[in-house]
Amino acid sequence: MKKNLLIIILFISVSTNMFAQKSLSRFVHKYRRTPSADYVHIGSFLMALAHPFIPKGNDDTRFLRKIHSVDVLDFDIHSEQSNVHHDMKQLQSDLVKDGYDELMFVKSDGDRVHILGKIQNDNIVKDCVLMVDSNDEISIVHVTGKINIDEIGNLSNKFGNGKFSIAKQ
Repeated sequence: MKKNLLIIILFISVSTNMFAQKSLSRFVHKYRRTPSADYVHIGSFLMALAHPFIPKGNDDTRFLRKIHSVDVLDFDIHSEQSNVHHDMKQLQSDLVKDGYDELMFVKSDGDRVHILGKIQNDNIVKDCVLMVDSNDEISIVHVTGKINIDEIGNLSNKFGNGKFSIAKQ
């Protein structure tokens, strides 16, 4: 009986996570085949293999050690893709409906960067989506792992002189 209950709980948790990522997967699937698109997936197995080669010590490498998997989609916007900015806004809205919180917004020289995440235990982000929407390029980075929310706040320094705001819970 306990074994069946454990299997049911595992199935529910996996299917809930898959449902939450449906809108992100749909967006990636739609745009990853565009002519200028670059799509990279680094799964948990490959990340685990890389951990021994990540140097210990500074903040950047501590951040990398907490990442389980990474998906990156980057593409140039062509004239026939006039609805891509609308799709980005829809993706952001869908992610918020799926339980993601907006952790940070950065606006710099026409680029808009949104960092959304699923927060666990008030300060751990287990699923993070970074969306960059500019006039001629779109980038999405999806990271899974257990990352401290303060470490994500420190990422704002990587964006140069942009105006940013960190969402407060």
